[in-house]
Amino acid sequence: MTDRQFPKIKQALPAEQGNRTVENKMNSDEQHREGGENYLENSRGWQVALLRETNPTTVAKWDASDSNRFEKLFIAYGYCILNFLEGCRHILYIDGWFLSGPYKETLLATSAYNVNNDLFPLAYAIVSRETFEDWSWFLENIKGIIRSVEITLIFDSHNAIVGAMQVIFGGERHAYYYYYVKKNFNVEYVKTNKGQRRMLGNGKEATLKLLDVVAYARHKEEFNIAMGNLRLFSPQLAQWVEAQGNVDRWVQCKFSYKQWDDITTNLTESFNAWIVKE
Repeated sequence: MTDRQFPKIKQALPAEQGNRTVENKMNSDEQHREGGENYLENSRGWQVALLRETNPTTVAKWDASDSNRFEKLFIAYGYCILNFLEGCRHILYIDGWFLSGPYKETLLATSAYNVNNDLFPLAYAIVSRETFEDWSWFLENIKGIIRSVEITLIFDSHNAIVGAMQVIFGGERHAYYYYYVKKNFNVEYVKTNKGQRRMLGNGKEATLKLLDVVAYARHKEEFNIAMGNLRLFSPQLAQWVEAQGNVDRWVQCKFSYKQWDDITTNLTESFNAWIVKE
């Protein structure tokens, strides 16, 4: 992803706001030196308080244990919230990544497409791991910043995510990334064809293309035709799609909530590439 494609978030901060941040940090560091452990105990997450002071519309939360040990962090900058609500597609792409290095927490993030069809990050969090509690906390914060806007959320079908999504938003808004569906379908293809010689025209690549047609069917008639073609190629795989594939979560015409036009992981992969580069 090029710099031109990615919104210039740093440039969105006024110059005087950046100066205040530096000045306030210097003051906070001086207080830290003077106050020692008492200051640390009484100023848990001072960086979070500074973010909210700098921009009152920013949502920043820091959770720690009774012993002041870090547990969770959530940040959504005010200008990102405003621009998402007023200038982005109301479809959120969510994913999580394990952090490398000395700190082994997990990064959760959500992004959207802006009006130029470019990556627009909305919020991120750092949590201990991808548990039901951590996902619920993250989604609860997302729900708070989007207010009453009706959105579709696209991410995978991990049990912790599915459960948290059901509790916070209701299951009808949760669409699955097609990448993960395709990955599971590929595993089923290998099982189905184990020990069999590949026949011309009936290989994995051809079968996956048939699945693509199923996934992007926009009308019931298109879906029925696509499933019929898949069934002609492999009755076992067609049966898997119908019985195990949760088609109401990834087939366009089967999704009961607001329709979407991109169920790939491209956006989250772009976010991952950008964050690694930064």
